[in-house]
Amino acid sequence: MNESLHELSEEYTAFLRACLAAEDEGALHEAYKLGRKAVSEGLGILDVAKIHQEASVAVLPPNLVLTQSQREVKAVENFFMEALSPFEAHHRGFREANDKLRELNETLERRAAELAVTNRELSHEISRRKASDEMWKRYESIVNTSREFLTLIASNYRYEAVNDAYCQAHGKSRERLLGSTVEEVWGEAAFRRIIKSHLDQCFRGEEVHYQAWFEMHTVGRRYF
Repeated sequence: MNESLHELSEEYTAFLRACLAAEDEGALHEAYKLGRKAVSEGLGILDVAKIHQEASVAVLPPNLVLTQSQREVKAVENFFMEALSPFEAHHRGFREANDKLRELNETLERRAAELAVTNRELSHEISRRKASDEMWKRYESIVNTSREFLTLIASNYRYEAVNDAYCQAHGKSRERLLGSTVEEVWGEAAFRRIIKSHLDQCFRGEEVHYQAWFEMHTVGRRYF
C-alpha cells in the first residue's frame, strides 16, 4: 500500500470508529471529506472499498449481539456511502461536461451546415451578379456606340443612364447629366409643355411615340 493510501486508510479507520461511538452528522461529514481526498489523490472506488473493508474489520467487535450488530452495521454502511458520494458527484460532473461538449458539437455542426448553405447561396449570388455585370457591360457598349439618343429616366425625372451620343449632343459629360432632372437639361418650358406628359405616360406603363422640335446645345434646333 503506498503512502497516501496508507494515510487515508488510517484516517478512515479513525473516523469510522468515531462515527460508531458518536453517531452524529460530524462523523459523516468527515467521511465525505475523506472521499473528496481520495478523488483528489486519484484513488478509485475499489481503493476506497478496500480501505472500508479493512476499517470495518478493525472497528467492529466480533461478538456483537443482534440489535447492536444491526445498528453498527447500518452506521458503517452510512459512513461508506458518504465516503463514496464525492465519486458520484465527480463522475456526474464528467457526464455533465460530456453532455455540454456533445451539445456544443451538435451546435457547431448545425452552424457549419448553415454556413455551407450560406456560402453556396453567396457563391450563386456572386456568379449571378458577375453575369449581370457582364451583360450590363455588353449592353452599355452597344448603347454607347449607337448614334441614337438613349437615356434611362427615373420616376422623379432624374437621369440614371445616358449614352455617349446624348452627352455629345448636349455638350455635357456623363457625370454632369447623371442625377440631373430633365427640366434642368431641357429647360422648364420644354419640360412642362412637351416632355413631362409623355414621361408620365411611360411611368404608367403606356407605350408612347411622339415627335417635336428641340433645341440642343451642339446640334441646334432639331426635330425628333
